[in-house]
Amino acid sequence: MKLKEETKKDLFEITQFIIENTTKSLDNNRILLIKNSKVKELLISHEIDITHLEKSVNILEYRMLIGLLLLDLNSSTRAYLNSVNDYEKLYASRQIIVIIKEGYQKIYDFVFKNNEGQTVMKNRNKSFWNNEIRMIIENDIPELVAKYEEITIALNEFYDNNFDSIKEQRDLSIHYDKKASKVYDMITNIDIDGTFKKMIPFSDILFKMLNFTEKIAEFLIEILRKENNKTYESTKMNFEKIKKKISKHNLDIDIEQLTKLFNTIKLS
Repeated sequence: MKLKEETKKDLFEITQFIIENTTKSLDNNRILLIKNSKVKELLISHEIDITHLEKSVNILEYRMLIGLLLLDLNSSTRAYLNSVNDYEKLYASRQIIVIIKEGYQKIYDFVFKNNEGQTVMKNRNKSFWNNEIRMIIENDIPELVAKYEEITIALNEFYDNNFDSIKEQRDLSIHYDKKASKVYDMITNIDIDGTFKKMIPFSDILFKMLNFTEKIAEFLIEILRKENNKTYESTKMNFEKIKKKISKHNLDIDIEQLTKLFNTIKLS
C-alpha cells in the first residue's frame, strides 16, 4: 500500500522540524557530557560528593539514546519520502519497523505472558524510565510527576496498540531466513501507510521524552551547582585562616599558586 498524499505531506513537516531541533539538542547534550566528565574528575580529586552529578550524566546519556532514535527514525522517514522506486520505499519502511522495535525496547522494554498466562513486568520494571527516572521524579521533582505519568501512559498505549506484527517483521528484516520467500512475502506485504501511522505517535513520544529529560538534567545540574558552591564557601573560610597562618609564620609556600588551586573546586 502506498503512502497517502496527506500523510506524506504531514511527514515532510514533522520530520524536518524534529531533525533540526534534535540535532541541536544532541550537540548541546554531548558538550554537557564532556564538561561533566571533567567536573567529575575534579570533584573526586577534592572528595566532593558526586551523587547528583552521576544522576545528571545518566540522564544525559539516556537523552542521547532518545535523540539518536529520533534522528534515525526521522532520517529513515526522509529516505522513504525521497525514494524513487518501490523497493527503496519498502526498505525504508523496514528500517522504521526495526527502529521502533529496538528503540522501544531500549527506552522502556516489553512485557510478556508466562506459561500460566500471567503478565511478566520484570524487564520493564528494570528499565531506566521506570526505575531511575521515576525515583528522581518522585523524590526530587514532584511537580513533574503528572507529566511523567502522561508519557508513561502514552508508552503503554503505544505498546498495546502497535506491537502485534512488529516483532516478526523486525526479526526477518534483521536476521532474514533460510526460506528467502518468507522474507520476500513479508517485505511485499508491508502496510506502508500503517507503518508510518505507527512512526508518528512513537516519534511524538520520543520528542516529549527528550524535552522532559532535559528538564530533569537541568534540575540535577542546578542541585550540583548549589551543593558545590555551599562546600566551596565553607572551605573558603578555612582556607583564609590557613593563608593568614602562612603569612604570620613566614612559611615558604606560594600563596598565589595555592589560591589558584583552591579556586578550581568552584563550579560556575
